[in-house]
Amino acid sequence: MAKGPPSSVRGRRVKSLDEEHRLIRSGWPRLSAALEVARTVNKAAAGRGGSSGGGGGGGGGGGSSSGGATAATAATAAAAAVQAHCRTVLQQLECAVTEELLPHLAAEADEARRAAKRQRTDGAEVGPAPPHPGGPSPTAPSAASPPLPAAAAASPTAAAASASAAAATSSSSSTAAADSQELLGVLLRLRLLGGGGAAAAAQAGGGGGGLGGMRLHPLDDGSNVLSLPSALTAAVVAAAAGGGGGGGLADVDRGLMAAGAARLATATQVRLLLPGVLAANVLLEGPGRAAPLRVVVDAADKAFDLDPWATPSTQVFRRLSALATRVLAYYLKRAPLSAAAAAAAPGPAPPPGLPPCPASAGGAALEDCLLWLLSCRDLFSKRCAATGRLMAWDPSVQYPVPPVFRAFMRPREELRLRAIDLSRVAAYHMHVAPVGELGWTEDVPAQALAAAGLGGSTA
Repeated sequence: MAKGPPSSVRGRRVKSLDEEHRLIRSGWPRLSAALEVARTVNKAAAGRGGSSGGGGGGGGGGGSSSGGATAATAATAAAAAVQAHCRTVLQQLECAVTEELLPHLAAEADEARRAAKRQRTDGAEVGPAPPHPGGPSPTAPSAASPPLPAAAAASPTAAAASASAAAATSSSSSTAAADSQELLGVLLRLRLLGGGGAAAAAQAGGGGGGLGGMRLHPLDDGSNVLSLPSALTAAVVAAAAGGGGGGGLADVDRGLMAAGAARLATATQVRLLLPGVLAANVLLEGPGRAAPLRVVVDAADKAFDLDPWATPSTQVFRRLSALATRVLAYYLKRAPLSAAAAAAAPGPAPPPGLPPCPASAGGAALEDCLLWLLSCRDLFSKRCAATGRLMAWDPSVQYPVPPVFRAFMRPREELRLRAIDLSRVAAYHMHVAPVGELGWTEDVPAQALAAAGLGGSTA
């Protein structure tokens, strides 16, 4: 009988506990089945030997024929029992292997579901199929085909349809270009806060130009970084530092802005990385559009694996993601109401070709949300303004967390100053935050008007 696994299995060195569990789960059902079958076969063979010996002794006493029949019956019954038992063991083995494969299949199905959820259609119409290389062109008539009638060639309905299609195509392309320009303006204005030299120092009042090593990158649907032309960033920073006093800089900026906007035509996410603190991923409504759809915040070391539909790994970032979602909803509702006030708000002169503020509600909400996230870069170093503690027990999550709340119902210019100078920002634990600063859903319209400086209330 087998007393254990073979020498190859006994001689294998297990390097970790996970590997040991994996080896046991993969090999133990098969080893158990083999041992059980061998034990049953040996038992049946021993029974047949005993019955044969008893039958032989009985035959010497005068019953040889009856002993042979008894031995044959016992052997047949033992063989049937072995077959039935082996069939049961094999069924149990198949069930064990199936149960082992189920978690892997569930994980693959979950990954496929997440990939399908991330896919978005941009509404582009599918063009006509290209002509076959060996066949005639569909637009050029064949030499053997008869000429078209003049009435059909100059049909007013066909001409109107083609003109309408051309107008729709040009309108959609101009809209996509405007959306990409809006997204590019948001990214450049935020980069100027940390790398604008004199412009950033003037806004910060003489300090806070580094922004904690901020990294701001647009991503495509595959989470690949879409880099902007280095000449564009250098030209914008130089124009901001020098006040835009170049002769032909405006023309150069327009060409560079068009090139940068073309690179953002496939951007579906914006990633904000504050090294050593946090990483935020903002999902956009569509490729090249500046309107945000969802925001998630996680640890900085999760930046390259952060999915906009994922759940943060720790309680503090789950709490911060929930707060960022509320902040984004507030900015999305505030942006249409405060567009006029934001356009009239005084601010530093932008470089040539760079608008001073977002032109759309989506771009305004995206810029405000990213500015608020920049004010959270002292998440693990600033104490609570109410309790004076760095860590406090949060009743909602039953974990000690740092003060994650920063006031967000502020005008955009104030948000810019707070993003540069963190001494303007007060941090609170969520359970002791001022109630008037929380921004509940039913109070958003009225608070948005008040924060925009418009006053009054909505119906």
